[in-house]
Amino acid sequence: MTNFSSTTRQHTGLIDTSRFIDVVRLREADDTDIAHIVDIDEDLDDTDRDEEKIICKSCGNLITFKGCIIEINGKHEHTHYNPEGVIYNIGCFSSARGCTTTGQPTLEYTWFAGYAWSLSLCANCHIHLGWHFQSGEKSFFGLIMNKLIEWYQKK
Repeated sequence: MTNFSSTTRQHTGLIDTSRFIDVVRLREADDTDIAHIVDIDEDLDDTDRDEEKIICKSCGNLITFKGCIIEINGKHEHTHYNPEGVIYNIGCFSSARGCTTTGQPTLEYTWFAGYAWSLSLCANCHIHLGWHFQSGEKSFFGLIMNKLIEWYQKK
């Protein structure tokens, strides 16, 4: 997915829009509309193109899909705090192909018993988006909800 600077997003008349899916509207939690132009991700198959997407709030990179939402310990969303007292509201996802995982997995201060965690960053802008949790063959992503935006294609 090609990502554009905020200046380019404001001047969409300068971009050949024939190669884009559509102009989409994103609504943040504070009800501010942001216009984005989203490039067709050539790695997506036809099923992916029809599924609602979840993108990085910082750069617009495709992170995961609504169909990847899962429940861990009976809930999709969890609120936890780290040892410094920073509170995080995270959502659980079976995969997040728009993330890169960094660091050695550790059980220290884990929020999910038996699951080691490592940091998950946006593969495009490298902002911290959450954590990858793994226990043996099982794994999931816990992503910080206020760093993500649901993507809706304008009909």
